[in-house]
Amino acid sequence: MFGVCVVTCLCCLRTLELQIQWRRLEAEKYEHEIQRKRQEIKLPLKREERAERERNLKFKERELEVHLQAQQQEREAQMQREREQLQFELPKLELQNARPVFAPRESVPQFHIGEAVKRIPKFTDHDIETFLISFEKIATLNNFSKEKYGAILQAHLTGKTLKVFNELPTADCQNYDKLKAALLTAYAVVPEVYRKRFRSLTKFSSETYSEFVFQLSIQFKRWAESEHAYENIALLRELIMMEQFNDQLGKLSICVVG
Repeated sequence: MFGVCVVTCLCCLRTLELQIQWRRLEAEKYEHEIQRKRQEIKLPLKREERAERERNLKFKERELEVHLQAQQQEREAQMQREREQLQFELPKLELQNARPVFAPRESVPQFHIGEAVKRIPKFTDHDIETFLISFEKIATLNNFSKEKYGAILQAHLTGKTLKVFNELPTADCQNYDKLKAALLTAYAVVPEVYRKRFRSLTKFSSETYSEFVFQLSIQFKRWAESEHAYENIALLRELIMMEQFNDQLGKLSICVVG
């Protein structure tokens, strides 16, 4: 009896184990089925996502194409408007170019002798050189025409200078250089006088060296200008050589006489 119960228990135990294994297999089969279903569900979703992305891409490409076409049409319309405007303006430009263009006339200030005379300082009979130098500088600063120098100058001449002016021909009075030379000659202010002043000039004790150099430069300039050699190096060289020649010739004459 005991043995039968043992066998029965063993059979039940074996049956239970088989049931457990079968249930395990069923569970695994069910799990595989679930995984397969899941994969089948995911696959359509991926295809749908790809299809959606492709639709979006095509839509954006279409939008870009439409935008570019609109820009191209706008540029062509702008070019057409510019061509039409140019065709409209071209006849006007041709007409303007055909007309002669006159440059605007610059207003030239009128020259008045009376106003010019007032700008010149009063003439002092004892220093014709300084007066003429001042006159020339003032005339240059005020842009007086040199052709008018004689007319301006005669208003200030008195005494000896006025007599020289009256004795000169009208043509010489209109020529400032000739008028100036005649006035200086009348006062014995000739190149030789300028030369002697330059050579005999000495420094005073009250003078500075700078002042003495300045006086030397003035006398030298007057001497050279009276010989038309101040700005001409060849004439200046000849002037100095002739002075030296005459000086040595004078010393030789003194020696011969002695």
